[in-house]
Amino acid sequence: MRQIIALADNRFRIFNWNIVKEDGTYAYFGFIQTWDAKKKENKIFKLQNKSQEIRNAETAVLGPEKWYGALYYKIIETNFKKKKVYTLLGWDGNNNVSWKKIIDVVSFRQDGTPQFGDDIFEKGKRNQYRVIFEFKAEMTMTLRWDTERDMIIYDFLVPEFEGMRNPPPQFLINSFSYDGYRFR
Repeated sequence: MRQIIALADNRFRIFNWNIVKEDGTYAYFGFIQTWDAKKKENKIFKLQNKSQEIRNAETAVLGPEKWYGALYYKIIETNFKKKKVYTLLGWDGNNNVSWKKIIDVVSFRQDGTPQFGDDIFEKGKRNQYRVIFEFKAEMTMTLRWDTERDMIIYDFLVPEFEGMRNPPPQFLINSFSYDGYRFR
């Protein structure tokens, strides 16, 4: 599957796609194309999926050469700490038993290079740089931008079988109740 997502003003575009491998896992590929108004030229950044090598992915700041691969389907433009940041919603087919939904952030360094992750997601006493939901494969999990509420809405995940404590991701399903992240 392939996706091309862009802002209305085409400040940047993300081209990305995935390939299902024989073992049921997915490989992700992509490019970010930006417009340099000063030089009046496009810049292209190749995204290299290194998600299997990234330790503590929820607290890592990453560049295009070390990207947490996903198939993005939505960009949400916001301001954070006096700079433009773009929140990305994505899907990762992970493997035969569990899938993932990703909320990531991309911003651009002074030289125009994309940077993934920023400490904008509150979770308990610490902040995360990205949010990764892992759940039972083939299950539908809602992760979407709600313009009326001005927030990211997601399904609350629960164990598939009552009484399970700390179940592995392949036993997490949606509860048909929702939670969300609101920008402050």
